[in-house]
Amino acid sequence: MSEYIAKDRERKRIARDIHDSVGHALTGIAAGIDATLVLIDINKEETKKQLEKIQIAVKQGIKDVRKALNRIRPGALNRYTLQESLKKMLKEYSDISRIKIDFSYHWGSADFEKTTEDVVFRIIEESITNSLRHGHASQVSIVCTLPNKNTYQMVIKDNGTGAKKIIPGYGITQMKERVAIINGKISFDGHDGFKIVVDIPAEGDTYD
Repeated sequence: MSEYIAKDRERKRIARDIHDSVGHALTGIAAGIDATLVLIDINKEETKKQLEKIQIAVKQGIKDVRKALNRIRPGALNRYTLQESLKKMLKEYSDISRIKIDFSYHWGSADFEKTTEDVVFRIIEESITNSLRHGHASQVSIVCTLPNKNTYQMVIKDNGTGAKKIIPGYGITQMKERVAIINGKISFDGHDGFKIVVDIPAEGDTYD
């Protein structure tokens, strides 16, 4: 029985990693192609630059898929701090899709466990993907704050179409499962765009 549970957990983990790597890469590429189609009859040089960015995204997507299959955490987190990794990922999304992203990081030099870093990274990545894919948003704001000494908080809000009734799909379900792993809380609001609030307990982590 315990072996079955372990295998089931591993299957779910691999499914999450593949969903994250392939889904996010394809969404970014699709948005980039949409932008290219608009530019192609207006500015050939800008179109070429956009295609070069898409080419980079495709190559990165292939690398990420390989990493997912090898159960490796997000590549950027192996080389940079959490803040730097997020900035890098968000810049790539912004460059490819032309979505405007405002990112404010007020967690100082918070020292998270690797699992918590993975959760933060993936939730923000998933949120941007949903803003593009479902909300058709042109702008997203991401604010990482410390509302009190016991909580790290992320507020992610876009100016997309929102949702009067939120029906959890694979992405939202995965976000809930990820936050539960680190004993956090997550809420969703589909009025006036789409808003996600994540509270992460500070116990066990250090911050400035």
